[in-house]
Amino acid sequence: KFDFVCTDCHQSENHNMKGRAFSVSFDNENQVYCTNCHSETLHSDDRINAHIANVACQSCHIPAAAVKEATKMH
Repeated sequence: KFDFVCTDCHQSENHNMKGRAFSVSFDNENQVYCTNCHSETLHSDDRINAHIANVACQSCHIPAAAVKEATKMH
């Protein structure tokens, strides 16, 4: 829908790919977070926002994880 590709978020710097995998830094200095582009207040329903610190965005925003209806992943 948004014509995103992996490298839109997972950019490299000096051959060090941002994000999580076996081949990236384990010190968390180059991680990619949804909040890098999206504000901390993501939903209009504050009950959902209350869980942002404990639940990863991917838990709901990956179609395979969405139980009732697929949601969009940014």
